[in-house]
Amino acid sequence: MTSGRDMLLALVGLGCGCIVPDTQIQVQPNRTNPGTVRIVQGVALSDEANAACAEVPGFAVCPLPSETIVPGLIDPDDQAFCTCEGGGRDANALGGFDIFVQDPDVDGDGEPRDTLLGAFLLDVEPGVEPISQFVAYTNYFPTNRPALPYDPGYEQAIERPAANLRSWRLGTDSNLDLCNDNNGTSVGPGLHSLRLIVTDRPWPFPVLVDEVGQPQTDDDRFVRDEAVDPLVGVPDLPGGASFDVADFIFRCVDETSAEGANVCNCEEVAG
Repeated sequence: MTSGRDMLLALVGLGCGCIVPDTQIQVQPNRTNPGTVRIVQGVALSDEANAACAEVPGFAVCPLPSETIVPGLIDPDDQAFCTCEGGGRDANALGGFDIFVQDPDVDGDGEPRDTLLGAFLLDVEPGVEPISQFVAYTNYFPTNRPALPYDPGYEQAIERPAANLRSWRLGTDSNLDLCNDNNGTSVGPGLHSLRLIVTDRPWPFPVLVDEVGQPQTDDDRFVRDEAVDPLVGVPDLPGGASFDVADFIFRCVDETSAEGANVCNCEEVAG
């Protein structure tokens, strides 16, 4: 008579004989974009933290990006942004500032591999397509201008790989007149939302779909409709893009209102 132990061993042996090696199974495709782009900015550090960094050879303070506009409400002290009459400009317009981004992907020589692009989106309405219709201020921030290397010391990171920090400088030759110069047009009074989106792939062309609405592919690649304009402001997720966003809010005051008469500083544009 066969014992229960013998039967159990037989079942285990049978199960082991049916195990299929998984050496040919690929759980997911190779990642073509392992590092993600992100928006970065300096943070406030204590004297004790900077003193600790100063003890590291070659450093006087902790390496951080320079100060820049913080996401959230843009609320300058003792001034207001104003919508000016007759094509005027705001003498209290926002001063120039930097946008800092970093991406860890490098090539075989250790050089940054990805081109980083960005765009401003003004007053986006949820669910309204195409998103590109909300792209704004390209006169200050062209959507085809890549971020450039920025190396005032931040690249000398402590105990981690190089940050590959890059930046855009906005308003180098002039202020950013958010209320009067969105590509030559004015922005109405009230609160406005301004979204910054950055990505590490070119702005994509739409993916073609078949008669039942399924994406068309060619050799495992999506087929793109290059007969139309690219989708500026939309990260190319089907192409492996990563992205990051930062949101700002600003307020425009009408210079002709009772409030505006007291706080606005509009001036005529020469010529």
